Amino acid sequence: MLKTTKTTRSFALAALVSIVLVGIILTGTRSSLDRTINAAIASESLTHVRHLTRQIQESFPELDRIARDGLVKVETRRRLQQQLVFASGLVQLKVYSADGLLRYVHDQKRWLADGSQRSSEALQDSRASGHEVYKRLDADPGTVLIRAVEPLATETQKRFGYLEITFDHSDNGNIFRDGFRWMIFALPLLMALAYLGPTLGWLYLKSRNQRAEARLRHMARRDSLTGLMNRATFTAEAEAAFAEPPRPLHNHGIILIDVDQFRGFNAAHGHELGDAYLQHLAETLRSHLRKEDLIARLGGDEFAALLPHVLPDELQSAANRLRAELRRPFQHEGKAVAGRARIGTCLATPNDTLDELLKSADIALTHAKRNGTDQVVAFTEGLDSCRGRCEQIESTLRYAWDTGRAHMVYQPVIDAKTQKIKGFEALMRLTSEDGTPISPAEFIPIAEQTGQICDLGRRAMEEAMRVARDWPEDVFLAINLSPAQFRDESLVEEVRWLIDSLDFPAHRLEFEITEGLLLEEDARVQSQFKALKAMGISMAMDDFGTGFSSLSYLLAHDFDKLKIDRSFLTGLADDVTRQRKVLKSIIDLGQQLGLVITTEGVETTDQIDLLTHLGCDLLQGFYFSKPLPEEDAHALLLDDRDSPALQA
Repeated sequence: MLKTTKTTRSFALAALVSIVLVGIILTGTRSSLDRTINAAIASESLTHVRHLTRQIQESFPELDRIARDGLVKVETRRRLQQQLVFASGLVQLKVYSADGLLRYVHDQKRWLADGSQRSSEALQDSRASGHEVYKRLDADPGTVLIRAVEPLATETQKRFGYLEITFDHSDNGNIFRDGFRWMIFALPLLMALAYLGPTLGWLYLKSRNQRAEARLRHMARRDSLTGLMNRATFTAEAEAAFAEPPRPLHNHGIILIDVDQFRGFNAAHGHELGDAYLQHLAETLRSHLRKEDLIARLGGDEFAALLPHVLPDELQSAANRLRAELRRPFQHEGKAVAGRARIGTCLATPNDTLDELLKSADIALTHAKRNGTDQVVAFTEGLDSCRGRCEQIESTLRYAWDTGRAHMVYQPVIDAKTQKIKGFEALMRLTSEDGTPISPAEFIPIAEQTGQICDLGRRAMEEAMRVARDWPEDVFLAINLSPAQFRDESLVEEVRWLIDSLDFPAHRLEFEITEGLLLEEDARVQSQFKALKAMGISMAMDDFGTGFSSLSYLLAHDFDKLKIDRSFLTGLADDVTRQRKVLKSIIDLGQQLGLVITTEGVETTDQIDLLTHLGCDLLQGFYFSKPLPEEDAHALLLDDRDSPALQA
């Protein structure tokens, strides 16, 4: 606002100076032009008077007698009067003697010999200089009155008197002025425009450049989509806020927000709707936080808010209020979509720096992501200890295969009708330095966040295919693919190379992918999905039913199998009737689409009976076997081949 006011004042001052200068130019040009025209009129008038004077001298040789003794013959007077009548504009004609005595006055129609009339200044000047003298006697700007005095001399240059003529050239001057009247107005105007045009152009360009510079400064400080602070501006403003001493019982708090599965949301609904949702989120932050709070878009779907001088309860209340508001459906061009956000908060201690506060809030946000969607997690010292745990797991993952801490286990997949093994799902396991198992729910998110998942997955795939190539031809191998692996452009070539180098039949290989991958769908995902299918690999949708768009993606892609998530068995166990209806609907849908149906998490005979009755094809769970090491899985497969199959 201050810069805008300064620019406006600068423009107004420049405009005022321009107006003053234009006024000066108009006035000066008009005055100069008037003087020039008057000088031209005077010059033309003097020329006319000089010509008339010469004409009178040549026409009346009697002037020497008149000047010497004042005697004017009647015939001479008559001729003078006749001559001068035709001299339009003549006011007065006088003849003086050599010593300045007035001898004859034309306008009085009489002659004087006593010299009683006072001589004029023009005559005195002429007598003093010995030359002709011309003076303007204008009484007002509208008249041009000229007085001319010419010395009279003989052919031998002996002066015998003076001839004085007073001539009114006003009529000719007005004609002359009328001829130049357009210049009196046009020339000053043109000169003013000649200055004002470039000046206004310069002012316009300067104003435009200032606006452009202001926009660039704004863009350098603000996020172009939401108008919020960008990361650099937020950091600078937050550092300035930290320089202020905290109030009693108050301190600085921070809220970090991450939109849940925004890339998938963006891909599913379009970038336009995704951008509109980010703008909606930014407006929600503005309207539900205080004016003094600093709000920024850090990048992508990550937002931050620094709340200066806030109480602990106020910080948590603000975070919960934002979560509740973001749960509301977002309306855009007739579409209603619901977003979910993970939120991490932290309240600074008196000795905390901004970097420490941001790191602590990021730890809280990481735990919110791991705990699921729509979570608000406040930082505690207990979470800080988990950071060391994460760093330890990250270090373990880096050399997991080389140090023998990573290995594969295999869980059998059973034919629901015959109870025979149809295949195995390969699962990666990790142990710490002391041999303690690390849960996949703990190390897989860390591997994905650190970018190690692609290398780990490649090694796991190679190990599983090496083991499974010795199994019977009718036993398939199922491998989970992380969305990060699927986004790797080299995935298809690596799979093809493994199949060729290990001589593993592609039709025995099955890749299980989750809805999370399809939510991020783009042309590359589509291309790799089709390329893997073209190689003969079976594609299965894993954890069906846990997302909000599973059905739409199931219909849009050429899957071979559908895996029902274990939550449909455990979550509906208390309502058998509802459980049966839901499972039947899913199985019927899969059968209508020609898919092989697998149910995970089978642990009881009642579940087996229910799923078999509903027409489920394959079963997997602890009832049959937990995931087994390579040797135990091979032994289980041999026993299964030796045992008789159940009758359908």
